[in-house]
Amino acid sequence: MTRMLAIFVLLPLALSAQMPVSGRLLDPSDAPVAGVTVMLQQNDSGMSAVTSEAGQFRFDNVRPGEYELLTSVPGFDPIRRQLRVGRQPARELVIRLKIAVLREELNVAEQERQVSVTPGQNADAISVERTMLDNLPILDNNYLSALARFLNPGTPGDAGTSLIVDGMESRNVGMTASAIQEIRINNNPYTVEYPRWSRRRIEVITKSSADSYHGTFNFLFRDYHLNARDALAAQRPQEQRRIFEGSLFGPVGKSKNTSFLFSGAREQEDLVAVVFAQSPFGPVNQNIPTPQVNTVTALRVSRQWNENHAMFWQVNFQDRWQNNLGAGGTTLAEAAAQNRFREDEFIFNHRAIINPKFLSQFRILVGRYWSPTKSNLNAPKVVVTDAFTGGGAQADRLSTEFHTSITWLLTQTVGRHTLKYGFNVPDWSRRGLRDQTNQIGTLSFASLADFQSVRPFAAVLQRGDPKAVFIEKNLGGFLQDEW
Repeated sequence: MTRMLAIFVLLPLALSAQMPVSGRLLDPSDAPVAGVTVMLQQNDSGMSAVTSEAGQFRFDNVRPGEYELLTSVPGFDPIRRQLRVGRQPARELVIRLKIAVLREELNVAEQERQVSVTPGQNADAISVERTMLDNLPILDNNYLSALARFLNPGTPGDAGTSLIVDGMESRNVGMTASAIQEIRINNNPYTVEYPRWSRRRIEVITKSSADSYHGTFNFLFRDYHLNARDALAAQRPQEQRRIFEGSLFGPVGKSKNTSFLFSGAREQEDLVAVVFAQSPFGPVNQNIPTPQVNTVTALRVSRQWNENHAMFWQVNFQDRWQNNLGAGGTTLAEAAAQNRFREDEFIFNHRAIINPKFLSQFRILVGRYWSPTKSNLNAPKVVVTDAFTGGGAQADRLSTEFHTSITWLLTQTVGRHTLKYGFNVPDWSRRGLRDQTNQIGTLSFASLADFQSVRPFAAVLQRGDPKAVFIEKNLGGFLQDEW
């Protein structure tokens, strides 16, 4: 009976000894920190609470004793505070966080200086990738003209510049500016697979396929209001240039092995030629419109048959038109001409890894172009020295070409030797020219007085068959050994 009485007396006293513990969590600016877990631990046991929107936390029924209050917030020093809970209610705790000191450690290991023995990695090689191309201040997105300044200035035999597109020599890039992934200028002279001198070579790598659609659109605009005044023009020439350019590439439908790349550009230039001439009827000062329109499109379909075989088919199209060609200065509008250039190309490219030491690359291009020039006026041309040029342009002609080029490049590794060999047909073409210039004739006069007196000092008249056709065949083979 005595024991039962003691239990009933001591139990309320023990329950009444459990006290609540509460507090607030603040940042260095005294703003409350919400959603943080706060731990109250004693030996191996403990309890937790989450701070409210006001930064408050609370632990109920905490027995008297020694405790450790713990919390951690990213970016701040962790909190570890010793806390003693007595038999009397304690005041609310205020915990302020301190910003942690940021420490970074960077280890730079010393590496041996290595010299690359690969000819393609010579010291004067320049590589400009897509990110840099986007940031370069290049006029009208003409990357090739801008980067051609880095080419070797000397060319034996005036070999010209060699353009390599995706590993094969080409007449033009085909793709527009936004479809280019990288441009390389490599003055390596030890490359025999290209027929031209290697120190004048620009290598272009176009964008590859992707598992999702990616596109780019560029619009460039220039207007005559920002041009300086032309001292010889009666009024400022109202010129304007508009360039629309873009590309789109990605998978064909849901296929994982077939992709496409489309690019196109349209350049419209409303240019003006200033005529300042002296005619028998007085001075001539005119602004003659010389508009130009250039359209370029290309479509490529790529197929990855497996990890060792890939191929693509590509179609290129270009159509350029110019009006009042040759007008300006002392040449009147009537003595100008119209010109058009259209080119169509089809390309097939195949790449195969025969084995880990043998690579085959095959490419064939078939194309044609048609370029007529027609005079504005069908009349004799009149040239008066230091006065004016009038009459007809006498520039009628038609140029046509049907061309094919083939390249087969084999790369083989044998021990320490890397062999490159194969054959190429840089050009197998049929070219035609119908030259009807000066069919009516050109008369030259020394002065206006001689012109008025009809006393020419020279006359040029072309006669005979204006048509010429010839076949050009260029064949070659090559072998290179690197070790």
